[in-house]
Amino acid sequence: MIGKSSTAWDHPPTRWWRLLPPSGFHPDAIRAMRHVASCVEFFGEPRWRAAVAGDAESAISIALSMNPRGQFRQKFDVAMTVLAACACEGSAAACVIVGNVILNLPKAGDKESDLADAWAPCYCHAPSLRAGPYVNANSSAISSSTSRRHPASRRCSA
Repeated sequence: MIGKSSTAWDHPPTRWWRLLPPSGFHPDAIRAMRHVASCVEFFGEPRWRAAVAGDAESAISIALSMNPRGQFRQKFDVAMTVLAACACEGSAAACVIVGNVILNLPKAGDKESDLADAWAPCYCHAPSLRAGPYVNANSSAISSSTSRRHPASRRCSA
């Protein structure tokens, strides 16, 4: 239809993490994201199946090992899709990483800054979403090379 405005849901699940705040992901969306990722094989990456199954530590390691500016952007989007699913399922560290990556995307601007900020409440409230270990968001592996705000720098009230 001509003139129809596009929404995040008009894009493939591997793009949703770039377009939606964590509050926009309902259980069916997370299942769709995991299904798409399960159809992809990361050759030479032994942690991939664990990441797809919900192991946030594996998903974080994979995402941080990749270059979002590199030639394999679709592969990066699949890795970030798995990471966003882990974040929405309660991983505080995954929330912070997703926000940081969004802030540092090529050509990131105010829209991306606002979206990255939306992941900060996810960080603050993640321990109440699912029982499990709490990961400190001030990890040395997380840093921003830009002058934009980092989502974990926001104050949150529980």
